Amino acid sequence: MKRKHRNVKKILSLALISFLFLFNHETLISYFYSFQIDWTIILFILSLLLAITFFIKQSSLFFDLKTIMIYFLFIISILLTMIVSKDFSGGYFFILLLIFTSLFFNSFIDKIFFYKTFLIFTLIISCFSIISRLVFIINPTFIQNNFIVVTNSENVSFYNLFFSFLVDYVSYFRVFGIYREPGVFAFFLIIALVFNLFLFTLKTQLLISLIIITAIIMTGSTPGYLSLLLVILAYFYNEIFLVKRIKLFYFLLFPIIGFFTFIYLSEVIFDAISKLSFENSSLIIRLFSIYSNFQVGIINPFNGVGITKGLGVLYRDYLSENLFNYSFTSTDNTSTHGAMFASFGSLFTFLFLILNLKFVISFSKNLIIASLILVSIILSLNSQLYLYSEVTYILFFSSLNHIKKL
Repeated sequence: MKRKHRNVKKILSLALISFLFLFNHETLISYFYSFQIDWTIILFILSLLLAITFFIKQSSLFFDLKTIMIYFLFIISILLTMIVSKDFSGGYFFILLLIFTSLFFNSFIDKIFFYKTFLIFTLIISCFSIISRLVFIINPTFIQNNFIVVTNSENVSFYNLFFSFLVDYVSYFRVFGIYREPGVFAFFLIIALVFNLFLFTLKTQLLISLIIITAIIMTGSTPGYLSLLLVILAYFYNEIFLVKRIKLFYFLLFPIIGFFTFIYLSEVIFDAISKLSFENSSLIIRLFSIYSNFQVGIINPFNGVGITKGLGVLYRDYLSENLFNYSFTSTDNTSTHGAMFASFGSLFTFLFLILNLKFVISFSKNLIIASLILVSIILSLNSQLYLYSEVTYILFFSSLNHIKKL
């Protein structure tokens, strides 16, 4: 009976995680196929129902009092900001929904099962992305004749391969996976690589690393490349100085990837590296996004100025002023921690950074390794805005979970 119960729970867990991956706000699937449905509300309801079912079966709470207090502090922080700023826009309620969804989702889903499924799912997306891009380069008519075209609000057309979306432009080499931006795909690839190198000891670790690193390179994401370098340094430090072993195949892995990328992706890589220049608009906008958020947040450092001002007119005014002497402009907010500080203040941002740290030290308590991985994650989180990302909240709130078996 217990075995049957475990099998049912695994199936339900897999179904819930699959729903999260496919229909979160970062995916093109949820964008193109919304059907006027709020997928987050459905995720919340499913998580709540499964958490209640689990509670009834187990007759015990999974979270301890300390964990509940952390959730409570996040909620209090948001409510205080709403009251102090007299701002009651829908963005607050959506983030509260994300926090409660994280609570119920993580009370039902086994932490290790979630991480392993995350790795497998990202691996599948990577394989589809790499193969479909190569097929599109070699035989574009096959893709053009067999898959439908969807177009976003910026009139960018994609071929929908379900587990991969291809920009309708043969010489555009960057891969999106199923996500709204190559940089978002790169962030989730980095997380999957960390799982593969520091959490699981799979027999196929080399092959999985090869596929994920190749996919990261094919995103053409500069923050993705920098995060990848930090994770690789952390892994080599672990292998050489802590485990005291040198796996020859990992030293052969990178020349192989280097050869592959030189042949097929030299233009993408050179373009990504060129963005590190202070003359590049992408780098300058991202740096000033962080600075502009800080300028807004410092007005009310404890509670922030609220979502409407923090993500709206006040932020745009500061960013416009900072970019005044440049030949380009932007209204985009690309800093997750910065947006949190500007909108909700230091308490909310500090708590979220604590979650980032707890997430990292679950892989290694070594100061150097944890620092390298933490910096790679912070770098990724401040190159795109994940303030409304279901996966991001659930992923980092999962660091509060105890490890339990299905």
